[in-house]
Amino acid sequence: MSSAFNRIYHLLKQTERAALEDYLMGIVAPIFEQDEILARFLERFAGLKISRLSHIKVHTQRTYHKLEYHLSDSRPDLVITFNHGSARHVVFIENKLGSGEGYL
Repeated sequence: MSSAFNRIYHLLKQTERAALEDYLMGIVAPIFEQDEILARFLERFAGLKISRLSHIKVHTQRTYHKLEYHLSDSRPDLVITFNHGSARHVVFIENKLGSGEGYL
């Protein structure tokens, strides 16, 4: 018997790449709601040592109205908001399946 994730993946793998990215973010999003995992992620990938995170919210495919000089709205794949002390922070993550590494 295959898992629900496996069945859904096989249904989606024949669709456009954006659907696979949305599917992956739907799986990953709940992981970042765990404060210890989010803190380790921020330390590893952003070099931030943050402890005691609170009010963590994770959203997928949240739409932000376009800026005056943009042609369209923005819709990052993952939006993480959290408090550290009295400061509110926002992290945007864009997922591109099948994209190669760029040059630094």
